[in-house]
Amino acid sequence: MRFIRSLEQCRAADFRAQLASPRTCGVTIGNFDGMHLGHQELFSRLHAELSQIAQPGAPPFSGLLTFYPHPRHALSGVSPRTWDNDPRFWLVHPLSRRLELAGDFGFDFALRLKFSSAFAALSPEQFVEQYLVGALGVRVVVVGDDWRFGAAQRGDAELLHKLAKKHGFRAITVPPVIREGVRVSTSLVKRALVEGDFTRLEALLGRRFVFSGKVRSGDKRGRALGFPTANLLPHRQLLPPDGVYAARVYWRDLVIPAVTNIGCSPTFGGARRLVETHLLGGSGYRLYRERIRVEFVSFLRPEHKFAGAEALREQLVRDVEAAQRELDLRGLYKFPESS
Repeated sequence: MRFIRSLEQCRAADFRAQLASPRTCGVTIGNFDGMHLGHQELFSRLHAELSQIAQPGAPPFSGLLTFYPHPRHALSGVSPRTWDNDPRFWLVHPLSRRLELAGDFGFDFALRLKFSSAFAALSPEQFVEQYLVGALGVRVVVVGDDWRFGAAQRGDAELLHKLAKKHGFRAITVPPVIREGVRVSTSLVKRALVEGDFTRLEALLGRRFVFSGKVRSGDKRGRALGFPTANLLPHRQLLPPDGVYAARVYWRDLVIPAVTNIGCSPTFGGARRLVETHLLGGSGYRLYRERIRVEFVSFLRPEHKFAGAEALREQLVRDVEAAQRELDLRGLYKFPESS
């Protein structure tokens, strides 16, 4: 999947060649935080519509248009430093994770639209003409039925359909996905995540929650205890409650069973909240500065301050055993052949 950062990159010769007829371009537009079932309904509808109008021998070209920073952040008037300390502004998935998922959901490209004051001032007509028609030459646009666009959010579904008719593309608005009588939304996903309700979270996402990032250097306490960890530092991102979890790590082509701790290491007076993951079945993995994904399977216990290092080490032995049992019960306790 190709990542496009600007209108200038949309105009690059190689990208224009990919957009050229007879290929049919279609996009869906939104913030897509969480990539939940409601978002996935948009993705499915876009791919279905494109497949119906694609020319024989010319596969359609599908794109996801998203925004950075999140419009709610940009329009709030608060500084990025404030975002760091206020969970109301944190996301389920950072942009990097949304881009990973976009590839998983079959998109050919993702266009990140920088949500600046100048962009926010564009009229709905200007947005359609400059981005959808001028830059991408879309034939299909799929959005949620509550999507708003343009300055002062003046654009709605009715105006989008009028502009689509004027410019010769098809606009499709998709109703919400309802589960148990409730509209699937990012706010529901956030609530389930911070409450640690994995059953509800998986039902809303259609998959388990995954936290991804680049492994950073830690204080080596886990290694000294005999439980080396791969450490990730969350940044403006919501996480499950502090505690210990049975997990799986995705690294390159490997899927590795693991036990993961979220918290601040209270036994050692830690101040920063970290995601620390101990890989089961061996310590030969070289993960420093590598990008990994941690899939949370189930909660094992809350984080706890122990009397000292030895008491913590004894508990870590029990945590590993508990994670092994939990993963085995779910048929997930498998080591990669190359480990």
